[in-house]
Amino acid sequence: MDLLIRGIPAKALFYHSDSNEAYDVFVSIEHGWPDAPRYCRRYGDENILEVERCDYEFIHYVHDRTLKRYFVEKMIMDTESEIQLYEKEIMHCPIIHLAQRWSETDRDKWWTQLYPSRFELLRLNKQRALRRLKRYLKLRKEC
Repeated sequence: MDLLIRGIPAKALFYHSDSNEAYDVFVSIEHGWPDAPRYCRRYGDENILEVERCDYEFIHYVHDRTLKRYFVEKMIMDTESEIQLYEKEIMHCPIIHLAQRWSETDRDKWWTQLYPSRFELLRLNKQRALRRLKRYLKLRKEC
């Protein structure tokens, strides 16, 4: 079963689009929850395009409160599981692997000293996910 959401602008569906052209978006239902939008088409057109993004920008154009709440809850669950994966990786990874940099450092090339370690990358990604989670929780209160 698919839901049809009308009037979503292109900038909420595609990364490199500044257009406000309206699209019809198809959302499939899986296990009782709306899945992320996968396909869309221009209003009045038959060509079906693949959606490139479903994130915070998309939510603002969904006006049905129940559907909006489902999308926000799904984004919260995905972000929480992402945070748990980062924590698990940090806790169970050997210290030697966490200290490794993603490339060898060279004393003659100063910028190689700035290469982050695996631990720094995991920590930064976890912080970004925590900021997204905070934003989604705030959005859930608004729904």
